[in-house]
Amino acid sequence: MKHLLSIIILAVVLTGCSAQKRAERHVRRAVALCPELVQMTARPIDTVLTAPGFADMAVVPFSKVLAGDTVYAATNHGTVVVSLRQSDSALRVGFVAAPQKIHFTDTLRYAQIVSKDPSEQQKRGFWRGFAWCFLGICLGIAPCVWIIRKITIDMYSTKKRQHHA
Repeated sequence: MKHLLSIIILAVVLTGCSAQKRAERHVRRAVALCPELVQMTARPIDTVLTAPGFADMAVVPFSKVLAGDTVYAATNHGTVVVSLRQSDSALRVGFVAAPQKIHFTDTLRYAQIVSKDPSEQQKRGFWRGFAWCFLGICLGIAPCVWIIRKITIDMYSTKKRQHHA
């Protein structure tokens, strides 16, 4: 009898879990009871990754190139670089492309839980919480009343036996 209370407290402590685990368990139970709550949702994301091709043209003064200068000519899509190598008279032409923006889109599929009107759930949530709180208080008081009753009955019976003896 003395150990009953400690066993109950130990059982409550050992079976307790975090709020997140309880919430996950409730969600799993709700989905198991009502599978139509879970809806597969798809969000379209376009998956085309192509860099556009382009043609460009630049006008470079040849006299500056023959003089040995490196000429830079800016265009809409980058910069043209022209120089003349003096050792073998080779004309070098380069192009430095400007950064291009690439549009990336895809479709993301995921499951989500759809709930009814949240204001209605809040109204019901207050009374449901109140009922659970009242039930918890009653279930907490009932063992105390039972223990007190058991103790008083035992005390009364021992006094009665002492009085008769």
